[in-house]
Amino acid sequence: MTTQVKDLPETQSDTVATRLRKSRDAIGLTRADVVKETGIPAKSIEKFENGNQEPSVSRLVTLCKLYDVTEAYILGQENAQVIDDATKAEDCGATIKMRE
Repeated sequence: MTTQVKDLPETQSDTVATRLRKSRDAIGLTRADVVKETGIPAKSIEKFENGNQEPSVSRLVTLCKLYDVTEAYILGQENAQVIDDATKAEDCGATIKMRE
């Protein structure tokens, strides 16, 4: 399965905060939606998106799964906006067994 995140312009100046906000906006979620889906406190989401605090690894993984983007994209290590399930799971450190 391939997921495409739209409306995320590629710029080298994108920060973790900017990419988190843009990824959330791209799928049409509010901060309240993210809190409800993840259990991450609203104040933390606000701090992540304003650049006042970076998310822990576990929270970053949770947000990336919800937003359907890779951690590498959020961290600015890649500009790919299209990912597949195998790539996403690989970035999360998961192992996928493919059916033959």
